Amino acid sequence: MKLMIGVLAICLLTFSCNKEEKKENSNPDERFVFGKEIAKERVLGEGEFKVAKDMCLSLQKKREFFETRGDRELSFIFSLSDKSCQSDTYSSERDYSVNLRVPRVGELTFEGPRGTSFTEDILSDIHPSLESICSNVLNDINVTNIQTSGTIKYQYRFLSSTNGSILEIGKFAQNTAGAYMPTFIETFSVFSSVAGAREGMVQNRIRVTSCSNGSAQSSRQILK
Repeated sequence: MKLMIGVLAICLLTFSCNKEEKKENSNPDERFVFGKEIAKERVLGEGEFKVAKDMCLSLQKKREFFETRGDRELSFIFSLSDKSCQSDTYSSERDYSVNLRVPRVGELTFEGPRGTSFTEDILSDIHPSLESICSNVLNDINVTNIQTSGTIKYQYRFLSSTNGSILEIGKFAQNTAGAYMPTFIETFSVFSSVAGAREGMVQNRIRVTSCSNGSAQSSRQILK
């Protein structure tokens, strides 16, 4: 059970899932579980496609707004917490003020605290993990739930929630038997237009890797 990174746990940490979408998009066979082979590749269902398109549009709007701001003009408060391989619970949350970096050339980033688990890259419609998907769905072109990069496969899950959407990405590598098994799981809870000025912001980001003792270690950053 420690290794089950399912949508129900994510919903408890972030948003309340929309029951109708959860039923459609939460096929137990596709939940990311360490030690479980990658699911079958398929095109997104109608509900998933809508979630993906709406999310990409929100991420695009946020990126375009950020790009109009000055470097370090905006700042945000994030809380960080971690769970080690030896613990079943997260550490106490620590709050940090983070500046938005807007370089003349290059990607937008957050200037996070050093020596912590803070992840500085900003999820957007042109983020490496989403650029191909967003480019297609924003042009009403459907995509599959699996993307391949060299010897690595990435599986995507798009889930609806009350305040936005939940994106789950599983990174899969081939084992000695030729099966693709998960090595890393990342979850983003993204605000939609119902959140007003926070549309396109990632409210909760969780990164999970497996441990040799059969448990999982993770880091979590939450926008305050």
